[in-house]
Amino acid sequence: MLVCAVLGGDEGLLALFPSSSREGRHDDDQRRSRQRRRWGAGVANIVFFWIEEPGGNVEHIAEHDLTPEDVEYAYEMADEFTSSRSSGHPAFYGQALDGRDIFVVYREIDATTWYVVTAFPVHEVD
Repeated sequence: MLVCAVLGGDEGLLALFPSSSREGRHDDDQRRSRQRRRWGAGVANIVFFWIEEPGGNVEHIAEHDLTPEDVEYAYEMADEFTSSRSSGHPAFYGQALDGRDIFVVYREIDATTWYVVTAFPVHEVD
């Protein structure tokens, strides 16, 4: 079964994702999106929702030389939770796998599922 989530904002982005774990997912669904459950900052079990299709959030963060693994690692080692000055969306600072400091902006689909809007190295903010 797929669940539709409205991610909101001006983009009006809709996302479909399985309502249960990976059981029953089709190959097409796996190519379009993926979810990974991560424990971050020792407090919350978060599922990151990644859209791997062209124009999705995986492609967007790749423009900043980052991968979903970089973002998930940064969450696990998050230094600070805050909000984006430009959008007001929740955000956090952390380190990518290679040690770069990064800033990640996300939207909460629900209390445990996050859609990453953007992520970029902190030096790009300066």
